[in-house]
Amino acid sequence: MCRVHGRKRGGHDLRWTDPPNDVQPRALMRGLMELIRTNYEAIEAARYDISIKTDGSPVTAADVLIENLIRTYLAKRIPQL
Repeated sequence: MCRVHGRKRGGHDLRWTDPPNDVQPRALMRGLMELIRTNYEAIEAARYDISIKTDGSPVTAADVLIENLIRTYLAKRIPQL
């Protein structure tokens, strides 16, 4: 597993450590794939809704939707994340 402590990337403080013993990476990945599959229509519909972030880079509504879906999914399964 990757360990990163105290480095910053994109304004986010990265503090990755090994997952807790009860977290099964393959099960998480299967769940993430199902999450995307289940929400695919909404993701596709949001692909062309483009905004400009404060740093001047583009972001689509699909990007934001996917990030929120994944954050919620992971927070439910790894509360200490």
